[in-house]
Amino acid sequence: MEQVADEKNGGQLKWVRTEVDLDNHVKVPSPDLNQVEPADMYVEDYVSNLSRTKISMSIPMWDLHLLNIRTSKAESVGILRVHHSIGDGVSLMSLFMSCSRKVSDPDALPTLPASKKQKPCSSSGGFLQRFIRLFSVLLIYWNTLVDVVMFLITILFLDDTKTPLKGPSGVGSSPRRIVHRIVSLDDVKLVKNAMNATINDVMVGVTQAALSRYLNRKYAGKNKKGGGGAAGNSNLPKNIRLRATSFVNLRPYLGNEVRTTISLPLLRSFPCFLFLPWLLKKER
Repeated sequence: MEQVADEKNGGQLKWVRTEVDLDNHVKVPSPDLNQVEPADMYVEDYVSNLSRTKISMSIPMWDLHLLNIRTSKAESVGILRVHHSIGDGVSLMSLFMSCSRKVSDPDALPTLPASKKQKPCSSSGGFLQRFIRLFSVLLIYWNTLVDVVMFLITILFLDDTKTPLKGPSGVGSSPRRIVHRIVSLDDVKLVKNAMNATINDVMVGVTQAALSRYLNRKYAGKNKKGGGGAAGNSNLPKNIRLRATSFVNLRPYLGNEVRTTISLPLLRSFPCFLFLPWLLKKER
């Protein structure tokens, strides 16, 4: 967070340490409270306009916007914008946690639950254990080969179904709008414990269900124009085909959990992504 990209030395970018002027990074706008109505829409408009501007590379590539406006969910809003070259989501959350302190002890770092240590497998064993390990390795190779073949076939011959989720050509240069929803972490944990799953599993399921309902509502509107369709029924076309990209963190010491303090910029970052079929359906 104290470094900039140096374009000298033949145009090759590298990180160099510099002085941080908080006046260049912390923005506190003063909106006219008499004209801000509603506050939630003002925050969405502010974020949308912010996404149209670029972060200057001449200073550390991050800025913090503090909106002293009361919304339906908070007394004020803070928007932290960080360039993706500084780090991925896991490292940024680790940085955010390392900057926080306990309310009971302002000088103490937050207490995080310790991850369970896996017991190392014994290298010794009989013929059965060696056979199982060999079979596991062969199974990994086989699954990898099948995944690669399926990936190539999908890329070359199977396009995603044209749905309202797919924008027209040139949509990448269109203005963006970020709409957010606040979900209770207690509710997520309740579902997680009931399903014996993880928080990531619950959030992926919620996202999948939300997209299914969104597409069903869109297709219901089209069917009504054609003389059919109802919001309560399944209006999704048959054999709809969509793919989702699921990012996986391959750090052996983190996994899918954020439990350490990381100094930036990261030198060990192993992001990975998977292409998965996205199942969309509408339950009656």
